[in-house]
Amino acid sequence: MNHLLTIILSVFLRGYRGKTVDFQEVSHCHRTTTAYFLNHGKWKDDALQDVLKSSILQAIYREAQRSGQPIYCIVDDTIASHTRPSSQAVHPIEAAYFHQSHLKGCQDYGHQVVSVMLSCNGITLNYAVILYDKSRSKIQIVQEIAEELPAAPVISYFLCDSWYTTAKVMDRFIRKGFYTVGALKTNRILYPCGIRQKASAFALHLRKTDPDVSLVTVGSREFYVYRYEGELNGIPNAAVILS
Repeated sequence: MNHLLTIILSVFLRGYRGKTVDFQEVSHCHRTTTAYFLNHGKWKDDALQDVLKSSILQAIYREAQRSGQPIYCIVDDTIASHTRPSSQAVHPIEAAYFHQSHLKGCQDYGHQVVSVMLSCNGITLNYAVILYDKSRSKIQIVQEIAEELPAAPVISYFLCDSWYTTAKVMDRFIRKGFYTVGALKTNRILYPCGIRQKASAFALHLRKTDPDVSLVTVGSREFYVYRYEGELNGIPNAAVILS
């Protein structure tokens, strides 16, 4: 653990430069000792992650009980891009694949990770960073996260983008006391007045003058919003805000 702390501190203090000489500034050991640990040291990744997760859960849940403020479980994924490997490469980068990048609008080669943050009353901690290697879907990864979280001591919320607002994920989180707040794709099916239609098609029928449309001001910006409450596919009762 001392070696790991040395590495983490040196990265934060100096920025990651990939040089072992940085370790000596924050360690009582010679830099070659930490270098030897990196090359030959052995530890159980799962055991280390379990210890970190346990300490984070304890801190966040204790703050929720103390303050009465909700816990926010925040999930997002990103891609660490790499240079596309040559067909002649003898040792291509392990666990790197082609992933669909929504930022670039194309396939991107690299490592994709799912990051999970827990936050309460201004305290935000990194709960987990899971490498997505296509052995299981990102939906399955987040479902497993929901399963391992303890029941929230107060009403809490799961925050996500449109990729994770599925019935399976929302059901797992509500069992633990987390309501889902997330984005929806415009092709999501709504049932206004029992009529099945896409959200994008339903929005075309809304007018600023409709009695159920409200003007909302956020900072210096104004939005016309409509609240739909009813069924989504696989979800009997949801509230959807169309802006």
